Amino acid sequence: MGLSTIASFPTQNFGNGNVMGEALANNPLGIPYDAEGNLRFLPTNDGIRINPLSELVPNAFVDERRAIRLFAPVYLEAAITDGLKYKVNFGPDIRLERRGFFAASETNVNRGGPPRAGVYQQQRLGYTLENLLTWEKNISDQHEFKVNLLQSIQQLSFEGYSTEVSNLPYESQLFYNLGTAEVKGDLFSRLSDWQLASFMGRINYKLANKYNFQASLRADGSSRLAAGNKWSYFPSLSAGWRISDEAFFQDQDFVQELKLRAGYGLVGNTSIDPYQTFGRLRRTTYAWDENPAFGYALSEIPNPLLGWETTSEVNIGLDYGLFNGRVFGSLDFFRANTTDLLLNRNLPFTSGYNNILQNTGATRTQGVEFYVAANIINTPGGFKWNASLNAARLSEEITDLALTNEAGNPIDDVGKGWFIGEPIKVFYDYEKEGIYQLDEVDLARDRENKVPGEIKIKDQLTDLDGDGNFERDGLITPEDRAIIGTDVPDILGGITNSFEFKGLSFRFFFYYRLGHTIRSRFHDSNNTLFARYNNLNVDYWTPTNPTNAYPRPNQNQEFPRNGSSLSYFDGSYVKLRNVNIGYRFPESLTKRIGMSNLRVYASGQNLWFWSKYATFDPETSDPDNNNSPQIGSGTIPSTRLFILGISAQFLSK
Repeated sequence: MGLSTIASFPTQNFGNGNVMGEALANNPLGIPYDAEGNLRFLPTNDGIRINPLSELVPNAFVDERRAIRLFAPVYLEAAITDGLKYKVNFGPDIRLERRGFFAASETNVNRGGPPRAGVYQQQRLGYTLENLLTWEKNISDQHEFKVNLLQSIQQLSFEGYSTEVSNLPYESQLFYNLGTAEVKGDLFSRLSDWQLASFMGRINYKLANKYNFQASLRADGSSRLAAGNKWSYFPSLSAGWRISDEAFFQDQDFVQELKLRAGYGLVGNTSIDPYQTFGRLRRTTYAWDENPAFGYALSEIPNPLLGWETTSEVNIGLDYGLFNGRVFGSLDFFRANTTDLLLNRNLPFTSGYNNILQNTGATRTQGVEFYVAANIINTPGGFKWNASLNAARLSEEITDLALTNEAGNPIDDVGKGWFIGEPIKVFYDYEKEGIYQLDEVDLARDRENKVPGEIKIKDQLTDLDGDGNFERDGLITPEDRAIIGTDVPDILGGITNSFEFKGLSFRFFFYYRLGHTIRSRFHDSNNTLFARYNNLNVDYWTPTNPTNAYPRPNQNQEFPRNGSSLSYFDGSYVKLRNVNIGYRFPESLTKRIGMSNLRVYASGQNLWFWSKYATFDPETSDPDNNNSPQIGSGTIPSTRLFILGISAQFLSK
């Protein structure tokens, strides 16, 4: 039996996310300090733009998050008979979290209004219990059997409470004395429980140490789903063939290891909030006999048919070893089909609801993954050079949606940005063709009701008559929107190199992601060309500078028309993710000081990157808009991290 305990007590101080955006948007002609050296809350006569330095005054904005976590898994294993073992795992997970929030008067949150504060507390009590039986039997040297039976339970209980107040009498109390506030704000509490029960059986059979077979069956039940649909079954099959062990493969020296494997299986997903099948209530307001009153209404439409989202996947792989093991790797092909997606389907506003959670739609993801590693140099003098490369190419497409045409075939859901045959996340917008020039006055007016200096939108080929002939109609309409790109890369992977010489080691890792699109909100929200806010330094159009890059400045128009068409970029990048250099002292020295191992090292992360998108690190993205890769003015750049460390191991007596 054994016990492993991990206890942590982290404290995180979150800054105000408005600091970066305010610093970038402020007029650079503003005066941040008065004559006495005090901060001016409004550095210009623009009441919208505040001084970003006011957010950095100590205790002006506090968002402190503390947590206590205790994770203590324990196991007991016993041999019942020869070849039969029983093991029980129990893992309790306790998390207590507290967030204290305070915003002073002169912050972006309050803009000179009374200070606000709040305390948010939550606890998560969860556990996993597993009972596992394992039976192993070898019959001679030819047949090996292994059978596993599993029963498991997962449970998580969540409780959350919060209190918010405003009009605090003095700011130095932060969030520690909410009872003194003049205005008692929102009160909130929440309880949430979910459970997952599972049963599994698996059998492994190995024949002559060359042929491997495995079959399994899972039965999973989730409390999150509707009654009658909580349980589902997920089988899987796999096989492997060690070709290199066959007699016909022995008369060659090039390939020492070659294994072919294939597998097929189903997995399920129920990643939704508990109770969504019931139709929860929300408080609303009514006029009752001309008197205001509170009432309750459904916040979501109940769905008594909600069930499992299921993914079926096939994988075919090849493992290889060449040149006496100096080169080795693998090649994999996979295809995954997901059906009964758990999605919020849009509804007409006349229904009184925005959407309903349903099992609807299907997707297909397939790709190829390649991995190769090599021991390039290994000299008797102690110099070693090892390298590895992995690359993956995958494609993703929607194959089915809830909307259908008259013939019953699925059609695009333009409102949600979902298109048959395209990835789940695409950028659907008008496509910039250039800037209208002085000799295009009539074209700009007739096609878009614009003038020279404004963005010229591409007139896309469309099937105007439904006869299959695509042509341009000479007008810009919603039909001219097109798929600009997707967040799915053409290829991604990494390259690792490590060098060793005696006690000295050097290792670096490059990560790359190529051929995908990002949306840069810098190039619309910080590119208004309105003269009110700070602006990106761009090559904008004027009568004497007839560029096709960016439109003309316009003090009567806060945002250029179709300005979003300026914000799509190739997001490809290569990043030096990690560098590590270290020195391990010789054993002859460490033993003298009572150590078996002593190593000093230095490492760095995110030290360098290359990208076609030059404004920002393209790997950084905001979690808005369905986690799409978009970069906004408030996005915090990725940080460089440097670590110096010592690793020591002492001799035991």
